[in-house]
Amino acid sequence: MDNIDSSCEPTGNSVVEITQSNIDSTIASNELVFINFYTGWCSFSRLLMPIYHDAADEVMKAGYDTGKVVVGKVDCDKEHEIASRFNITKYPTLQLFRNGSPTKKEYRGQRSVKAITEFIKYQLMDPVIQFNHLKELQNLSENKRHIIGYMDRRDQPEYDVFRRAAASLKDESCLFYVGFGEVSQQIRPPGQPIVVFRNDKTSVEPDETYHGSLLNYDELHAWMEPKCIPLVREITLENAEKFTEEGLPFLILFHHPSDTESVKKYKEIVSTELESEKQNINFLTGDGVKFEHPMNHLKKSVSDLPLIAIDSYRHMFLFPEYKNIEKPGKLKQFLQDFYSGKLSRDLHLKPEEINVMPKRNTKNIQSTIEAIRNGVVEITGSNIDYVLANYELVLIVYYCEGDPASARLLHTFDNVAREIKDARISYGELALGKVDCVKEDAIRNRFQQYDTSYLYSYELYPTVKLFTNGLLSKHGCRCKQTVQGFVDFIKEQLRDPIIVIKSLDELHDLNENKGHIVAYLVCKDQYEYKILRNVATSLREECQFYVMFGYSEQRTNLTGKLRVVFRSTGGCTVELRDKYDGSMCNFSEVYTWVNQRIFPLLREITSDIEDELRMKDNYPFIILLHLTSDTESVKQYKEVIRKEFTPEKRFTVLLADGRKFEHLLVRFGKTITDLPLIAVDNYKNIRIFDYNTMMEPGKLERILNDIERGQIDQCHVTVYSRLTPMDYTNDVYSVFELFE
Repeated sequence: MDNIDSSCEPTGNSVVEITQSNIDSTIASNELVFINFYTGWCSFSRLLMPIYHDAADEVMKAGYDTGKVVVGKVDCDKEHEIASRFNITKYPTLQLFRNGSPTKKEYRGQRSVKAITEFIKYQLMDPVIQFNHLKELQNLSENKRHIIGYMDRRDQPEYDVFRRAAASLKDESCLFYVGFGEVSQQIRPPGQPIVVFRNDKTSVEPDETYHGSLLNYDELHAWMEPKCIPLVREITLENAEKFTEEGLPFLILFHHPSDTESVKKYKEIVSTELESEKQNINFLTGDGVKFEHPMNHLKKSVSDLPLIAIDSYRHMFLFPEYKNIEKPGKLKQFLQDFYSGKLSRDLHLKPEEINVMPKRNTKNIQSTIEAIRNGVVEITGSNIDYVLANYELVLIVYYCEGDPASARLLHTFDNVAREIKDARISYGELALGKVDCVKEDAIRNRFQQYDTSYLYSYELYPTVKLFTNGLLSKHGCRCKQTVQGFVDFIKEQLRDPIIVIKSLDELHDLNENKGHIVAYLVCKDQYEYKILRNVATSLREECQFYVMFGYSEQRTNLTGKLRVVFRSTGGCTVELRDKYDGSMCNFSEVYTWVNQRIFPLLREITSDIEDELRMKDNYPFIILLHLTSDTESVKQYKEVIRKEFTPEKRFTVLLADGRKFEHLLVRFGKTITDLPLIAVDNYKNIRIFDYNTMMEPGKLERILNDIERGQIDQCHVTVYSRLTPMDYTNDVYSVFELFE
């Protein structure tokens, strides 16, 4: 390309230019191929290129045999087909190919000459350990799997095939050994090399001898791979990141290190009942002593071992009774409840907040995960619960096939997915989806509690809905529907909404439109902070969260607690005595407690929030109509709301300049001289209440109860019906249509 910086040009002949014409032959004829996927316009690609060439020079100086290693590069501006073939979406990407196939993960180490050189040389090291006496094999660890070769000599072709297969599996749960000459003659027939598999002591699989051709790499590798990557693997502190990068949730047996029987029983059940689920979940065992901290999140300790849990990267779900694993189908049902979202709903939501869908068995979780990784996933009845349960932030386009506006927005969403990939968002943080509302009518009808489209005789397509931690956001996706608009919105939603403070004295000028919650925790790494962050993300529009870390004599009895704060009419920050005493590891409990204590939105109706309030939800409005100069009635109104209003009363509390609603007052025979007044709008009727009557102790609560039951005290309210038969057309209006 003409625009490629000179720093991208080769500094020597150690790096091979890979093109469509030579890529297949290159990766097929070399044991190891390390490729830099770059573009000329990418500044990071230009910075890396001279480092990459110097590292290639160092590798070539080692004098490896022909066919051993190639260091190459692919210009993705020219070679679109290669980039697409290997799903290259960010630049530069360094990918290792071994024996003709790409490895599971790209190179993510330090991008220096030394680090890249050492990585390539390590990959070329022989992973097979030579033994000189058969007695050495008696001392092999019973906790590991072993594949052992008995060969004539190191330079025979059978050993080279064995070594190459072992190298491709060197990072898995297996160790490789070989004996040559006399040391192996007692085991094998003369002139006939053999390879055997020796299992660990907790496995139910028998030891096995390989009966295929030792000159056929593909055949030998196919036999070795399931031996080295068993159905159930052990997770340790050292390899946990590797399992995380595979992108599948975990089903983990936590056990005492001396308890081999529970491990054997778990492996047997997984093998007989759950093998069909291996594409959807990782089956693991873990040392419960070393992993005591994550068990604390489940309110369990070492004394409770063994126990089984699902780790979805965002939440851990405990299998209720370990002894029930021996009951046929119990563990499989536990997985199905996870796939369907039932476990997450039970953890997160109160019953009245759940829209229960018919139970579905999800068989294609892996394809859903892959689709989310690669772009925008098609949301259907079979995967929606899984997506909502396992991703912190979910944006879904509700579209109609054949609608031009839908097609434009879907194209924008595809571009958003490509942009977001470069942000290296972790698994479980974000999913982008789309729903065909013609095919998925049940999903379309499922989430309508915050829609106002039912007020109209037509459907609004396309629509973008926002879900946080499985909950439909009341506030929707408020951003420009452009690629940059969506990207900026997503990044803001993923930003940590919690503010770290050292003292309550830092809380100046608290926003009265929000509630304010202070948490007392030990450190940011603890699981309780993760749960608090999920709650704060779901309620970021209604509430501001703060956290104070560390211990002090004054706060010792508050550690792990939540408190509510607000700025009183006197201007001081008041910390309420009401504190949260439940588990900080339980999302549902924390969310419910905070949601019940959030002060209502005392917002002034202005033209810039008209659309927001129109689409926010379908709760009735309680509006104080007042003169702007009348600050006393506003102050009294706020105090009454704080004392008597509860979140269970599904109303949106607002303020409005009565002069701007003079048309509304005229319809009730009122003028601005009658202000202040209280108006209630439930989309069907508007009611006007006498202000002084509403301010009597307990009166607001009683009237709101009457409104909810449809029983209004006619002595204190004037009712105007929106939908009177005499003037149907003119009377279908909202408060906003009267707002000028």
